[in-house]
Amino acid sequence: MVVDYNISNYKVYKMKIIVCIFNAIVCGVILVGCSDNHDIEEKISSLQSQPIKLCLDEMRCRNKYGDTVVVDSVKPRYRMVVYVDSSACSPYTLDKMFVWNESIKKARRQDSMLKYVFIVAPKPEQIEDAYLSIESNGLDSPVYVDTAYAFRKANPHLPDERMYHSFLLDEKDSVVIVGNPIENPKIDSLINVIVYK
Repeated sequence: MVVDYNISNYKVYKMKIIVCIFNAIVCGVILVGCSDNHDIEEKISSLQSQPIKLCLDEMRCRNKYGDTVVVDSVKPRYRMVVYVDSSACSPYTLDKMFVWNESIKKARRQDSMLKYVFIVAPKPEQIEDAYLSIESNGLDSPVYVDTAYAFRKANPHLPDERMYHSFLLDEKDSVVIVGNPIENPKIDSLINVIVYK
């Protein structure tokens, strides 16, 4: 009998340890998840705290044919800004920009007041590669090349993480939606509801 009692106590003790470890893991996951959500909310609030200054007149504008000038006679109601900073400004990243073509064509077909603004900020040693990539990437839109980092300087509230570098602006240049609609179907749906309503 004594042996059974000790085995029973050992099993209960072992179960308590397993339950404690499981609870610690669950609490850790919940706390990390909550802090991540809080961090995301803070960064989006920071982005929405003041209008975005595009500073496009301080940048070179290029397309697949070389240097170009963009003249908008009417300010669009919405602008989808895609910012590629120097940490992500690689030929590989720029060569993939053609994935935006369907969205650009949709906006043109809908005759919507949505314009796309692509801003790249290459490091000095990447400038020539950036120009070549812009000319060969097949993107059906001009790209603003920000060699003086004017966009970043004018918008110190812009978070460093790439996930915050695509956003929809309204006519007052306030951030309406943060996220990349190409990578996130939920963001794409939100933009469709707001822009094409």
